[in-house]
Amino acid sequence: MANFNWITGPEQAHIDSNWRTVLDYVFTYTGIKKLTLGLNVDYGWETDEAYLKASGTRGDIDASWWGGPPTSRTTGRRRFAPRCGWSI
Repeated sequence: MANFNWITGPEQAHIDSNWRTVLDYVFTYTGIKKLTLGLNVDYGWETDEAYLKASGTRGDIDASWWGGPPTSRTTGRRRFAPRCGWSI
């Protein structure tokens, strides 16, 4: 299964031109008995990011970020379903 979500729009007070966008992808695989594998990948960016602009330490004040933690979950027992995840 795959899901895609996003949010976008102006994030800075009283400024409608500097938009922040975040894309979120979620992939789930259940083809192995009693095991679910997943991956959640996020990517985002913002033009003229306020903190970078205020710090004055960079010429490029556009920001971007990403993350992608894989996860797994077993369902071998009725009331016990451990979950394992790792984040970059």
